[in-house]
Amino acid sequence: LVAFVKIHVYALGLYVESAGCRAALLPRFAGQSHDELLAVGPEFFAQFVGGSFKKTFRLVFCRALPKNKLVKGFEDAFKSRCDAEHKADADRVLDALVPDIGVAEDDVLTIQLEADTKTLSISFHSAATQAEDNRLTMESGGEGGCWTAFQRIFFDDDTPVPRIRHGGGHAPPAPPTPSRAGVEPRRRAGRTAAESAESSARCNRM
Repeated sequence: LVAFVKIHVYALGLYVESAGCRAALLPRFAGQSHDELLAVGPEFFAQFVGGSFKKTFRLVFCRALPKNKLVKGFEDAFKSRCDAEHKADADRVLDALVPDIGVAEDDVLTIQLEADTKTLSISFHSAATQAEDNRLTMESGGEGGCWTAFQRIFFDDDTPVPRIRHGGGHAPPAPPTPSRAGVEPRRRAGRTAAESAESSARCNRM
């Protein structure tokens, strides 16, 4: 886990494949402190975004939200970072983010970017039904492709969510299990009052 932040209606965790990340970044940035990495800014984040290692963005929703509002929140920031030839790919990604019924508290959206620098997959986990929906797998590589553009939402100099560049804050949740990366362990449908309180605290403490 390299970052964990609360962004409006969801908590975002960013996970990377450690060996690949080290191979991509250590030759240039070994021994530098967090403050020093922030000082080199564009160079470090450009190399991070372009690095050929797996990255997983895991969004845990803190409250219900209709699909159109969630998609609208991503649309401008995402499509403005895609080249013209990838705009149709971007529309497919946006449509696949969540089901038509929208999201509910504790639903989990996972966007996984493979190490090949072009393959992107989206899955959605319903907290209410425990259903797992593998919504999209596609290839959209290159500087203006979706693989790069999605990351640049968070790591460009003009990112609308600059906190993630600073590593977020607060203690992160447990990482995804190896067998089901990006999805919390299965549990029964419905939640006790204690579970609801724990979820609320997790979303509000950041």
